[in-house]
Amino acid sequence: MPLVALTCLFCVGQPAVAQSNCLQAKATFVDVCLGGPTCRGTITQGGILNGTTVTLFTSGANPTPDPNTFSLTNELTITTVQGQLKVRIVTLFNVATGVASGFGSIDPNTSTGRFALATGLLFVGKAVSDNPFTIKLDISGEICPAN
Repeated sequence: MPLVALTCLFCVGQPAVAQSNCLQAKATFVDVCLGGPTCRGTITQGGILNGTTVTLFTSGANPTPDPNTFSLTNELTITTVQGQLKVRIVTLFNVATGVASGFGSIDPNTSTGRFALATGLLFVGKAVSDNPFTIKLDISGEICPAN
């Protein structure tokens, strides 16, 4: 029984039969921010996720109990040859260590092509560097296409 619960972690609320079409996501994501609320980049080593990215930061830095860490939100658009996957992400960023970690839910209503009506969660995390502001993250999680 615990294995079933762990398997369903990413597909909360979906019947067990619908989970058979879920795809494991694993990729490398590099975004470069040159100023303003938008960053652009690429996803590699991700199979169906390989493509270009646009990240739009939708909130400022929000404080947390740790003075070196803040939270922020962004909308990630991944454009692939099979359509666009849109993900709403909440991120924690520690300025002292340069490490970011976040999770995002797939927006089934604004994703297109193969990703239209898809659900699932993506987890991002790794290091951020300066000059220019470069974000290199690992992506993992699950994408559950509608069909």
